[in-house]
Amino acid sequence: MTIIPQNVARYRPMTVGQVAEVVGVPRETLRTWLRDEVFDNLRQGPQEGGWRRFTDFEAITIGVYGKVLECSRDHDAARVGMLLAAKLIMDEWVEIEGVPYLADETFKKDRMLFFWRGEDGAWTADTSDMGDGFNSAMNARLNDTYQNGPAFLVLNLGTILKRVLRSLLNVQISMGEAQ
Repeated sequence: MTIIPQNVARYRPMTVGQVAEVVGVPRETLRTWLRDEVFDNLRQGPQEGGWRRFTDFEAITIGVYGKVLECSRDHDAARVGMLLAAKLIMDEWVEIEGVPYLADETFKKDRMLFFWRGEDGAWTADTSDMGDGFNSAMNARLNDTYQNGPAFLVLNLGTILKRVLRSLLNVQISMGEAQ
């Protein structure tokens, strides 16, 4: 019998409609994003019985995309932010007998997303935990703006992850009540 520590979690797979609810967009918007291969790094295609089910990791990753898009109004920035958040989640998850579990600590940390435009005009991004690292990163971005380009953006990734997790939990609770 496997004992799962209390500081990790797994959630039930979700439908397109349930993930759209997590993201806070209409179901058709999410379907359009899927058709446009916005999430081409996530597995695609039908599963059991032709119904597409999303893992908790996919739902959170798509949720981050939606929240960054809501804040930035830029699909490219949202994609870069989503990929950085996905890497953080994967770097911090806990693997138990080959099964990855989301680490509670990921959703408790205060961290920021820094975006800036490179010479080619594409968004680049990095994350920083609050504290001295944040101050250094912010000063670097400010100095860079004066020297190289006027566009940079800072978003609170900690808050975004908390909002997405709260939405995911609300959907999971409503899934349990529907059974």
